Amino acid sequence: MSNAINAIFNQSELEHFCKRYNVQNIDDLKVNTDGYHKHIVFFKDYVFLFPRNPKYEASLKKELSIYKEFTNSMPIALPHLIESVKDENISYYNYGVVSKLSGVAFSSVIDNLSYDQLIQFWNNLIDIMVKWHRINSSKFILVP
Repeated sequence: MSNAINAIFNQSELEHFCKRYNVQNIDDLKVNTDGYHKHIVFFKDYVFLFPRNPKYEASLKKELSIYKEFTNSMPIALPHLIESVKDENISYYNYGVVSKLSGVAFSSVIDNLSYDQLIQFWNNLIDIMVKWHRINSSKFILVP
């Protein structure tokens, strides 16, 4: 495994993380540090979302509240919120655990898509955005 995990955890935090989530081999952890607001760790059927710094904790909290509220009622696939965690032995920041959806990162396939496939992707994305904008968001609070 690359040292990408060190962008998220120091050695002690990594040990606590592995113990809490029964990680036997850190090579089973897949790390994505490309995000602007958060780092992501993939493990089995779980995705762990860590804010990059305290400035992004509030936006992660909003994201997790959306998963909690809309997972079963949205016409598009969303991760299920498993837990929102405050464990200073693992992270200074609150983090989230959500279910893993099938698929691949768009960045890993975009260069190989044909023009027609790109058009289809953008049309699908537009449809999803329209559905999101039709949500009655008064059911939950987006401000921490």
